[in-house]
Amino acid sequence: MESDILGTDLHPGDLCAQNGVYEVVHFAHRAPHKVVVSANNVFPACRQCGLNVRFRLLMHSTEVLPRWHARAARKNAN
Repeated sequence: MESDILGTDLHPGDLCAQNGVYEVVHFAHRAPHKVVVSANNVFPACRQCGLNVRFRLLMHSTEVLPRWHARAARKNAN
């Protein structure tokens, strides 16, 4: 259920269980930001802080287009 993972820290390498808007919290190099992630994608490591990044579900969504995830991943990997 959504309530089971709301507020739970998810790590790079974890499988995204639910479509939704996630907050990305980096170790030091940038402020927290939001990304849209589709279920069954693996949360990525950050190019700068590596495994020191966390993801938190902010809002569940029943529909998320996979291309949004790809665009967000490319944009936020820099």
